Amino acid sequence: MKRGCFLFSLAFLFTIYSRGQDSIIKRFPDGRIEEISVMVNGNIVKASAYHLIRVRSTDTIGTIEYSPKYSWDKQTKVIESYWTIDDSDKLEMLFFKQCPNYTLKQHRGDGPLFFIETYKNKIRDGKCSSYDETGKLIVEGQYTNRKKTGVWKYYNEKGNTECVIMINGSDNDYGISINYTIAPTLIAIILTLFSGIFISRRYGYKTFYINFCRGVLIFCIILLFIARYIGQIVKYPLFLWLIVIFILSMVNFALDEKSKIKPGTSAIYAFLAFLMGVFYYVIFDLSEMANAASAAVLF
Repeated sequence: MKRGCFLFSLAFLFTIYSRGQDSIIKRFPDGRIEEISVMVNGNIVKASAYHLIRVRSTDTIGTIEYSPKYSWDKQTKVIESYWTIDDSDKLEMLFFKQCPNYTLKQHRGDGPLFFIETYKNKIRDGKCSSYDETGKLIVEGQYTNRKKTGVWKYYNEKGNTECVIMINGSDNDYGISINYTIAPTLIAIILTLFSGIFISRRYGYKTFYINFCRGVLIFCIILLFIARYIGQIVKYPLFLWLIVIFILSMVNFALDEKSKIKPGTSAIYAFLAFLMGVFYYVIFDLSEMANAASAAVLF
């Protein structure tokens, strides 16, 4: 901790003297630096501050440690914070007064980065990113007037990336997954349309309807055994197919003479599609609740 603060102060002072800038240094009673302000034409353009904090770790209870508090630069419009923003700190508040548009780099104490956020007119607006305890990137995206917008990327410990779309989302919103919602659903729609048109033209609508219903219902049965592995990917395509079966069955039931499909057959498939839809809705809902509870316990 002390070595880190010493190097931090040395680098800051070297930058000042190498550029021939004036500086004001404020010290603690024991002589250690509390604040460093860089002056240009009578105005503070760069500052750094340190504080004495009581360590909370069990092995050093009662120990007061010297660590960096923040460092900011008016020219780059960047503030690096190693502690919570202190509204009563005039030197720190001077930065926000001079730079309504800025980038905040928040650290975990004097350790690795916690997050980086961009502000416009003191409102969170622009690119942002979050990091885990080791400083590894786990989330990146952007805000527009405090709202999550555009494509957000989430990185897990295995290095896999999940992309989601945000539309005026709040901090607690997860968005619509491109990997597990949009892409699989679009693929399911394309496959259904092309197979429907191809089979209907070549073998007739009745052949397509019967085989489509059988195929989806058989898939529903198989999914019981493999849901834990691919459930998240096929969730929305499955509901789409079941809805298509239900709608086609209702249309066939009403227009049985034109569709040449017995009303009883249409009624059975409509009932099975509805039953499977409710069943899997409950299954997926319970699975998500279990995952959320597990994550809460781990947290």
